[in-house]
Amino acid sequence: MTLAYFLKFSHPLSNAEYESKLSNLPLAMQKHVQSFRRWENAHESLFGKMLLSKGLSTLKCLKTLHDVTYSKYGHPILPGVGFNISHSAGRVGCVVSSDTTCIGIDVELIKQIDLLDYESILTQSELIHINKDMKRFYQYWTSKEAIAKAIGLGMSISLKDIEISSDKGLYKGNNYFLKHLQCEGGVAVTIATEKDVGVIKINIIDADSL
Repeated sequence: MTLAYFLKFSHPLSNAEYESKLSNLPLAMQKHVQSFRRWENAHESLFGKMLLSKGLSTLKCLKTLHDVTYSKYGHPILPGVGFNISHSAGRVGCVVSSDTTCIGIDVELIKQIDLLDYESILTQSELIHINKDMKRFYQYWTSKEAIAKAIGLGMSISLKDIEISSDKGLYKGNNYFLKHLQCEGGVAVTIATEKDVGVIKINIIDADSL
């Protein structure tokens, strides 16, 4: 089973709520959340970890946040479970899977940008296909980011080396399956997996219910 969780917030938790939710995380994760200077970033990090915990519980997984370790590239790992978290401008997404350990998600708020600033991550054919269409650009961008996160090699991957074609991605001879999700509020979301996991169950979560 593969689950995707999405949450949107626009205001900070009360100090009491924030501290209460934070205290439920492993100490290392608490420190990571507290390392952010802006409350928005701290809340994104906190909510992402809470969504992961919810997903693990729903999958009836024996693993918890306390079992998360990190690769030399900083990629979080749970044996036998695939998961990934992404956030952008108060939107948080988390994907959890018992079907594959190679999975990534990218969430991006769609806004007007200068495509010239992103030529380093796009192939010439991709630039031609985008043709200044912002929604199309973000579909490419989130696809490349999701695949890079699924691979888990951090910044050692050049996004330009990841080729995107509709619902598939290719990196060094390996194919990746892409699912582009429609979300409200002008947000682009793509989930990438090394194998086809079928239907992904999508859950919209109210921040106050966590």
